[in-house]
Amino acid sequence: MTSNRSLGFVHRTTVLALALAATSIGAGARTAHAHGHDHDNDGFEIAAPGSRPLGRSYSEWAARWWQWAMRIPAAHNPMVDLTGADCARGQKGKVFFLAGVWGLSGGPVTRTCDVPKGKALLFPIYNWIWEIFKTDIDPDTGKPYTLDVIRAWLKGAVEQDVKMTLEIDGVVVKDPLKYREFSPLFTVRLPKDNLPGVTAAQCDVGRKGLFECESLDGGYYFFVKGLGVGEHTIHFTASDPWGDVEDLTYTLRISDDKGHDDDDDEDE
Repeated sequence: MTSNRSLGFVHRTTVLALALAATSIGAGARTAHAHGHDHDNDGFEIAAPGSRPLGRSYSEWAARWWQWAMRIPAAHNPMVDLTGADCARGQKGKVFFLAGVWGLSGGPVTRTCDVPKGKALLFPIYNWIWEIFKTDIDPDTGKPYTLDVIRAWLKGAVEQDVKMTLEIDGVVVKDPLKYREFSPLFTVRLPKDNLPGVTAAQCDVGRKGLFECESLDGGYYFFVKGLGVGEHTIHFTASDPWGDVEDLTYTLRISDDKGHDDDDDEDE
């Protein structure tokens, strides 16, 4: 789930997102965890906190996830897709990104997505982005917000009383809160018809006419690999003190069809 927030002085965006990573349908709910790669005995692996899957940290992958999500025009952005029809938008490389629902959904959401065999998955359960606008002024100083102030705000938002559950093909993922990360400074590039409504007054216009906003993120992300051919299901719930609640189910159909560019996207 993704919703815009304005607390009186800056645009921020939150996401409660769900995705799937599994290889066998469980007969019933189980709880499992392992060292190094979590759930590596359950037919899939979740990269452990502090690891560097495919050479990047979770913080670096979080930046990549936002660069993917914000680059897609509003009309076909996967975050407003209620069926899974737009899952493949913007997908490149060895990692398949999965999105949540933009705004309060008002009820359960179910998506069905086709994913090529061999792709890893990256998805957040709960995350925030602070896009640094040219118009942002800290009322305490009368100057632009410093990165230290923004990072402190994100830390407070992410480490609040968030409740989340994640179940992958009948396996309950234990302690999802340990997957917390905070990103380095990164740039998101947005089209004119972007989902959050960013304008040239807020962010510079760069190459290809895209708005370029420096940003910081904090949240809970999962990097999953080991997917096998077949159909897989996950159920996810999350809630926070602001009353945001999400109930999202993904069905992933893993097939031998590559379907997407295997080259990394250096423009992200």
